[in-house]
Amino acid sequence: MKRSFAIFVLLSLLLVVNAWGANSAIGTLTDSRDGQIYRTVKIGKQVWMTENLNFKTDSSWCYDDKPENCKKYGRLYHWSDALTACPSGWTLPSRTGLITLFDAIGGQDSAGLKLKSSIGWNKNGVGADDYSFTALPAGYGGWHGGHRYFCCEGDDAYFASSSEHEYDREMVYSMHLNNYKNVAYLAVEPKSLGFSIRCIEDMSVTPSSVVVDSMTDSRDGQTYRTVKIGEQVWMAENLNYKADSSWCYDDKSENCKKYGRLYTWYAAKKSCAIGWHLPSEGEFEILLKAVGEQGNIVEFGGSKTAGKVIKSKTGWNEKGGGIDSYSFSALPAGVRVYNEQFSLEGQNTGFWSSTENYTGYAFLIHLDYHTDGAHLYHSIEYNGYSVRCVKD
Repeated sequence: MKRSFAIFVLLSLLLVVNAWGANSAIGTLTDSRDGQIYRTVKIGKQVWMTENLNFKTDSSWCYDDKPENCKKYGRLYHWSDALTACPSGWTLPSRTGLITLFDAIGGQDSAGLKLKSSIGWNKNGVGADDYSFTALPAGYGGWHGGHRYFCCEGDDAYFASSSEHEYDREMVYSMHLNNYKNVAYLAVEPKSLGFSIRCIEDMSVTPSSVVVDSMTDSRDGQTYRTVKIGEQVWMAENLNYKADSSWCYDDKSENCKKYGRLYTWYAAKKSCAIGWHLPSEGEFEILLKAVGEQGNIVEFGGSKTAGKVIKSKTGWNEKGGGIDSYSFSALPAGVRVYNEQFSLEGQNTGFWSSTENYTGYAFLIHLDYHTDGAHLYHSIEYNGYSVRCVKD
């Protein structure tokens, strides 16, 4: 009997520890603008608000224009206001930020169940709220015939992201939860929709916090500078490991010494040294957020300012170089296109990601001499682009 009771107590303690461990980073933030306090939680590497934002802006509303609904659900925001509505030190999540959340809790198919609150949803549509995210069915707002309308309290929730759709700039990505499915949808909705907002902690870092080091590739003995930016450690020089389906620009060996090699996507995926890997789309976006201004990732997977601070100071055409604040030193290495031609040395560069867009095309980060931005594009996987590995 005593042994059974001891086992029961031990199992109970383990359940408590596990439950606490899943939400061990629960905290609060105070919005200095109006004094409102919000609960927060760390899920994976992201810190999220676990209550909907309720900061009043010109283009935000309470559901049904009733103040009590702002207390219950927070406000609904037009996207133009949503972009800048988060408190200092916090920002609107990007499309990739939403995907990162889904991945951290086991994928989209069950994310709705895990994120939804355990009360308030119609027709037995409540969630398990496993991560204390407590997503409420706040409904949404909109415009029709010159009049504002509200819909679907109890049935739906739409959470804004900062990312415009890549082909239709009047549409934006959002997270959609509803009462009849356990899935979390990556939805595309018009900017005019009235969205709920969940801010995430801003991941930007200052140049003074950067740590410069080096690594040696044991395969060929080459040594590369590295740089720690936030929690990521990046190669600060382009990979120059000779692999099948990789080339020096213009087939000149001196260009490999200058720029590293240009790789097809297939070669890039398996070319990083042991302990390093080709960064995913999400890892590139973490970098862009870390070096960019808060909230500036408003285009699909891109930053309006990050290019300037990660480009090298020299080598770019027409004074198109950067200020290299983070010692990332991105060089204008050009591209080898699939018809075996080399072009655009001095004008642009691309760094392969490990993320495929659709068959035959993969994502890469693109920098150009005539813009301060850094943008996520997709390219044919047989083209040759540069590689920057990130530490495992």
